[in-house]
Order: sequence, then C-alpha cells, then structure tokens
Amino acid sequence: MVAIRNKDSYLGVFYRRLAGRRGGRRAIVAVMHKFAIAIWHVLHDKVPYRELGADHFTRRAPERAMRRVIKEANSLGRPSASTRSTRLTNPPRSFEPPQSP
Repeated sequence: MVAIRNKDSYLGVFYRRLAGRRGGRRAIVAVMHKFAIAIWHVLHDKVPYRELGADHFTRRAPERAMRRVIKEANSLGRPSASTRSTRLTNPPRSFEPPQSP
C-alpha cells in the first residue's frame, strides 16, 4: 500500500504505531479499514479527503508524546529534560572529589 510507505502521512504513522504493538499484518488490515471508512465518508458526504498529517497524534495528545520522548531518552541512558533542569537548578552545595587510598 502506498499510503503506509509515505512517512509524512497519517496512515503511514498509524501503520507504524500499530505494527510495533500488533504486528505488520494486523496493522495493514487496520489501515485498510481506516481507508475504507475514509472512502465511504468521501463518497457519502461528497467532501474531499482531508489528510490529517503525520503529526496528528502529537497534536491530539502532546503530553503523551512528551512522556514517550522522555521514556525513550531515559532508555538510551540520557537524562531527560525534566531531570536535567532539576539537576542544574539544585547543584550540590559542596563538591569533594573522591580520595584515593
């Protein structure tokens, strides 16, 4: 399907999100279902197809997207923006280097 190959389309992003959780075959069927529903609305309501865009899920729930990014950064071993800002605003009062025996 051409719709899932395009990385900047709603259906492509939907496919990749679902394929990670449910598998490629089920994700393709789900995309085909969404596509069939969109075709029905276009034909029934006589309105043009409106592409929601690749950032639809981010715009719909920005706090969920931020949690996902922070979780991914933490899994890579990088401090997240929230912990980094806390570390910079509350530095230790005195720093003593470790002493060698």
